[in-house]
Amino acid sequence: SSFSIGATRPHRAPGSPSSLCAMRRTRLLRSWLHPQQRRQGGAPPPPFVPEAGTLSPDAFIVDAAPNAAPDAATASAVGGSSSSESSSSTSSSSSSSSSSGPGGADAKRATLRAAASTLLEHGVVQLRGALPTEALPTLRGAHDRRLEEVLAQLAALREARLLGSAPREASGGGEPAAPSEFEVACVRDGARLDLVGIPAPAAALDEVEAAWLPLVRALLGPGLQRLWVGSFVALAASERCGHQPWHADAPQLFHVPLPPHALNVFVPLADVDLDAGPTEFRPGSHLAGSEREDSVALCSRAGDVIVYDYRVWHRGLANRSDAPRRVMYFTYAKPWWRDANKGASTAGM
Repeated sequence: SSFSIGATRPHRAPGSPSSLCAMRRTRLLRSWLHPQQRRQGGAPPPPFVPEAGTLSPDAFIVDAAPNAAPDAATASAVGGSSSSESSSSTSSSSSSSSSSGPGGADAKRATLRAAASTLLEHGVVQLRGALPTEALPTLRGAHDRRLEEVLAQLAALREARLLGSAPREASGGGEPAAPSEFEVACVRDGARLDLVGIPAPAAALDEVEAAWLPLVRALLGPGLQRLWVGSFVALAASERCGHQPWHADAPQLFHVPLPPHALNVFVPLADVDLDAGPTEFRPGSHLAGSEREDSVALCSRAGDVIVYDYRVWHRGLANRSDAPRRVMYFTYAKPWWRDANKGASTAGM
């Protein structure tokens, strides 16, 4: 049977085959975490304690629902009309209603400018309602299939390790290679498993990418590359996950403020509240020389999209809920840049 780790899970009777199968998968997933990433002593994950100067998330949210009219803050990004413009003839108003109304060209331009301005200033922006909810089941299914594949590969590797035939580390230490050194999965701090590659149809990926590609293209310019598509799963409270340490996905290229050279796009596959462990950001930390230490934790609804600068400091908070948190990610960069820590470019845009 398929293994789903969605926000809601069907009831399984204790001892039923599906329940035992899920428990075995959970134990396998936990067994691959490095010892230093396991929480000791059976204590629950730490609660999220806001830091001094923690910011309201409202300043980082842009309403990007396809048919939503821009709010006052978004509309101000393109400026208001003059009184003479507002008194134009009824025929002119009628002819332009299709472009200036909700979901029209003017509204889309306002949303794009507001989103770009927010990301350039703070290093992160949340696009509220950017994806229609009907697009999410396909992404969830692709994530779950990939998780099944990875767990099967890890199970085979674990069996080979027990039999003494697992690949050894290149360092010559004699220990079986850690899963973070395989292309199928990477273990991240805070009990998170990064699944590299998602078996979703190309047409489905193209459809969801349309929600944020105008923003990504505006910031990275022509010839941008999609480096990879993947997803990660943050283990639930029962697996004793903790807060990640603060980190940036890549360092500054130079010691002067520059536009972004790489962007990450997070697509939560279910609602993420504080208990589920959202990502916390330090706005402005993507700019060279920034000394800001305030932060914002961006909770999200299914259909929201979070776009952030590769250089901005962030961390995943502990998942204190009873279900794993699954998030897809898309990584883009200028054509001349590669992330040496993760692999080469796979697609031109």
